[in-house]
Amino acid sequence: MTPKTLNELARTALSDIHVAGFVDRDESPLRFYGQFRLMYLELGGQLLELRCVEDTGTMSLALARAYANAPDLDEDMQSCVMSIRQFVLTDPDGPNDISYLRIWGAVFGDSSMACSAAELKLRNGQVVFVDPSYHFGIRLGGEEQKARWLQDWPGAASCPEWISSKAT
Repeated sequence: MTPKTLNELARTALSDIHVAGFVDRDESPLRFYGQFRLMYLELGGQLLELRCVEDTGTMSLALARAYANAPDLDEDMQSCVMSIRQFVLTDPDGPNDISYLRIWGAVFGDSSMACSAAELKLRNGQVVFVDPSYHFGIRLGGEEQKARWLQDWPGAASCPEWISSKAT
C-alpha cells in the first residue's frame, strides 16, 4: 500500500467497522465469537483490512476485495463478520468524514503496509485509535486508548509518524 493510496482513503468517510469472527453451527441460538485479530474499516466504499502480525504488537493494513475467513476455525464453525459502528462511532449514522489519518511506525509495501498503531480523527471531533498491541488482538478506543498505548508501548514516543496530507 502506498502513501498515495492511504492519502486517498483519508479523504473519505468512515462508514462502518467490522470484526471478523465465527458462529458455532451446533449452538442454539447462534452466538457470534469475535476474533479481534482481524477487522475491517469501510472507507469510501472500500474495505481496509487490519490484521495483527502474529504477536508482534503490530498490524498490517491492506485493501481487501472481500472479507477473509476468520483464521483457525473448526469444521463446525462458520466464518462471519459483525458491524460494530453502533458501539464505536459517536454518530454512527452521520457522514463521519476523516480530518486526518495518523500512522505510527509505517512500513509501506506494494500491496500492504505494517504499522504499530493508527489514529483516525473525524470531522465531528471523534478520535478512533487502533491499537494492535492488545493481547487478544486489535483494540479500538479514543484519546484514552491512545494515551494508554503511548504509556505502555516501548518506544512509542520515538516511533516515526506518517500523517495524511490534506485534500487539495
